[in-house]
Amino acid sequence: MVVVGKVVNELSGEIQLIDGGDWPCVHSGKRRTNGRACWTMSDNAHELSSGFCRLDGLGVVITGSSSGVGRAMAWELSRAGARVLVHCRRSVESAESLVESIRSSGGEAHLLVADLSDTGEADAMLEHSWQALGRVDAWVNNAGVDLLTGEESSWGFDEKLAALWE
Repeated sequence: MVVVGKVVNELSGEIQLIDGGDWPCVHSGKRRTNGRACWTMSDNAHELSSGFCRLDGLGVVITGSSSGVGRAMAWELSRAGARVLVHCRRSVESAESLVESIRSSGGEAHLLVADLSDTGEADAMLEHSWQALGRVDAWVNNAGVDLLTGEESSWGFDEKLAALWE
């Protein structure tokens, strides 16, 4: 499994990533903070400064990749040469924007909209992923349920746990 980094802050369209120590920083714009490698990523910087750990041609599916950590993973994997399948359930405009950014930067990206809580749609996503990418070398299960914001934040633990199993 390839670990790209951890999103620690998202401000003004820029995402800061922290190197966990076992992933060499290969990004231009690298700087040091408290002895740890830190770099920033923006949507117009698709070049890697090194050929280290290229993922050229590998097919990667990232569920829940229209925003946040999933979006950052899809972008970074594509920067490393992976062919990515971007997935969303509702945030179609954001996912389309990511796919277009990847494509305009020379990468290969596909978009799939599916509700993974629906067994039929989940099965269709699996089939579509293989068709779109030809092969799937890695699958990142990033899609989740937001129970920390909105109305759900006031739910009790048992109610939140039950919602996760639905």
